[in-house]
Amino acid sequence: MAKFLSLFRRHPRRNKKTTRRPTDDTPESQHAFSSDLLQQEEEINILEPDPELVRLLSLNPWDAVDRERYDDAAVQRLIETNPQAACVKHEFQQRRRGRRGTLQYPLFRAAALGASLTVVTLLGDACPASFHETGVPADGKTALHSACAYQASLEVIVYLLTQNPDAAGCRNKHGYTPLQNACEYGASSPEVILVLQKACPQALGWKNKLGQTPYQTAERKGADAAILSILTLPAGC
Repeated sequence: MAKFLSLFRRHPRRNKKTTRRPTDDTPESQHAFSSDLLQQEEEINILEPDPELVRLLSLNPWDAVDRERYDDAAVQRLIETNPQAACVKHEFQQRRRGRRGTLQYPLFRAAALGASLTVVTLLGDACPASFHETGVPADGKTALHSACAYQASLEVIVYLLTQNPDAAGCRNKHGYTPLQNACEYGASSPEVILVLQKACPQALGWKNKLGQTPYQTAERKGADAAILSILTLPAGC
């Protein structure tokens, strides 16, 4: 446990380009923080998406062949050369079941395609607002949801949690938290489940649109005993 939880200490929160989240919970401070993020988005929305970045990320994360085509090194070079490209949203298509895409920051699609920690960090550093984005139209899904739905590595999950701990408790329009996503689509390891469970313990008792808790979702999906033991609710809950 100490080995993978130590990952949290490797990723200090990076807020060099955005206003720090207020330390108090007063309505005034929270409103000011939200206003600052909105102003940043308005400033970058005048930019056009980088066509090469769009090409590199316009792959279907549900398709194993497309995931193999993802070029992590090329994305890294592009963002190092043009960091602003990370700040411009694009409507990446959800080709699974023919669903229309949502307007998202590149961080969302990169996390879904299995981007390395280096690339995810570059995208996050260039656009801190992407850690708090929930899609347009807003569906409650954060970058952490995307990472958990597509079996991102433990280090990427930990990094995203470090940058926005509140994301662990965010529920999308279907009632799914990142933990539910990991259970539904198969976490990359039991350690991922444990990190998400510790980040938001109360999510163990939350039900999705199917009326299922994370444990019930994981059981339905055939998760192994190691994962199910982590998802077991404490007695009396």
